[in-house]
Amino acid sequence: MVDGGAMTAPDNGIFDPMQNKWVGENMGIAPDVEQKISAAAVSKGKDLQLEKAVEEALKLLEKEPWPSVTKPPYSTPGKKNYTSYRKINLPTQTLLII
Repeated sequence: MVDGGAMTAPDNGIFDPMQNKWVGENMGIAPDVEQKISAAAVSKGKDLQLEKAVEEALKLLEKEPWPSVTKPPYSTPGKKNYTSYRKINLPTQTLLII
């Protein structure tokens, strides 16, 4: 690919010894929340899956809101003492040594 990435086709499966079957091969994975997609909504530019995902995320935030975070006070930067310095005059420039 132009950006240096690569694409590969799946070439192996995962076997579940507890259920004695191959997992996810040729059957897909069931979604957590089912959402019907209508041609009418798609033609209007609506993304019903995204809208449902946002709705579910907002429900989860109502159940378990973000924890409140209190910002600590800003630290005070150290102050440098610039009172002791010497100035060296060179022919082309002035050099300040601290």
